[in-house]
Amino acid sequence: MSEDRRVQRTRGLLQRALLELLETRSYDSLTMQDVADRANVGRTTVYLHYESKDDLYRQAHLAEVARIAGAPLTQEELLADDPPARMVAAYAYHWTTRDLLREVYFARDAGTIHRGLRDHQVETLAGHLKTVFPDVRFLVPADVLAVHLTIAEMGLMQWWIEKHPPYTPEQMAAHFHRLRRGMLRAGLALDHAAT
Repeated sequence: MSEDRRVQRTRGLLQRALLELLETRSYDSLTMQDVADRANVGRTTVYLHYESKDDLYRQAHLAEVARIAGAPLTQEELLADDPPARMVAAYAYHWTTRDLLREVYFARDAGTIHRGLRDHQVETLAGHLKTVFPDVRFLVPADVLAVHLTIAEMGLMQWWIEKHPPYTPEQMAAHFHRLRRGMLRAGLALDHAAT
């Protein structure tokens, strides 16, 4: 097994261990030692791969969403009338794990976790927008547009999970998709883009 595969396997074990522990324990009560014990590795191994419990959670969450949603959305998917099925699947995942997410939203380190997720998403999205709209003039800089879209979606998701409004994952994905499509059209000169 190559070094990269061993690293991926260990990280996967640690991420699964954390998510499994969160099914029965509060986020604040968990320690890196608990994760190491659950994954049957030494505590030092955990710190070789993750700076902190917050870093581990962030990576575990991002990996799960990527597993469900797949590759970033294409230009056609971003501008389509309806949200792609994999976007709906990601919203369904957030809804089915809402108890765990609420636990993290109200953890002592919630601000650190949110900033880490936000910063990762902003950086990823800004680069992706430039890639997926290569021949389109940005009326709003890509990083500004990425911040706006990221904060809008994270805020909407947190509100939905915290307040339990009567919207299904399909409806929430459709609502955000329409809002994002409008924001993209406002931030980009799409008259030359393939739509």
